[in-house]
Amino acid sequence: MTILIYLIITILFIIISTGKYKLHPFLALLVAGIIMGILGGLDTSIIIKSLSDGFGNTLKSIGIVIACGSIIGAFLEKTGGSKSIAEFLLKLTGKDKSHLAVNMTGFFVSIPVFCDSGYVILSSLNNAINKKTGISLAVLGTSLAAGLYASHGFIPPTPGPLAASAIIGADVGLVLIFGFMIAVPVSLVGWAWSTFYCSKFLIDAQSREKQEFESDRRSPNVMIAILPIVIPIIFISLKSFIEHPSIIIENDHLEKVIIFLGNPTIA
Repeated sequence: MTILIYLIITILFIIISTGKYKLHPFLALLVAGIIMGILGGLDTSIIIKSLSDGFGNTLKSIGIVIACGSIIGAFLEKTGGSKSIAEFLLKLTGKDKSHLAVNMTGFFVSIPVFCDSGYVILSSLNNAINKKTGISLAVLGTSLAAGLYASHGFIPPTPGPLAASAIIGADVGLVLIFGFMIAVPVSLVGWAWSTFYCSKFLIDAQSREKQEFESDRRSPNVMIAILPIVIPIIFISLKSFIEHPSIIIENDHLEKVIIFLGNPTIA
């Protein structure tokens, strides 16, 4: 019971320090670990070793994946790949359902890109759609945020689900598959909420910084832009599929290649 109280105190420290005092989450978690160790009566040498081992093991399992994911995110941002994906989805849905396109764009972009960065990148898209269609920024902003946070919270290789998979020893491929199954309806619920509730609030881009979302001829084709997102997902999913006990592959070399390419670090 005492340990539970200490745990609650530590969690409250993390929430207050990051939420109210804007302390960086890494520092907040580091200090929280020290506090928990001291309250739990651990020797200082054990506390330091536990922190070092925990950080090292987590970094060993997901460090390369996070670094490569950040590179993909920077690639999409700098080359205009995010805009190419957005333009393609806008053509599919039409102007009347452009907030659905925004939701879908956020969903896919947030897989390799941090959700907060994705929101900043795509904010100009919201402003441009508002000016063209008259759809409230409350609707567009909520729909975009729902798509961004749904995939960011459930689908690897975003750091949260990836770290959770490493901590509990879960198969990343299965986490990815089930993450999609959960994230898609969650994202659509956010879109529905923005449609039926947020439409009551009329906010336009005229009172905000004027940003135009324009097509850039140098932006890559949508198929090229989406490949860095799709290829790792396919490889990781294939690895989990062939490793299922019910699946038998006679070609050992093919199986080894798929398992190698499907490892999150390689994919």
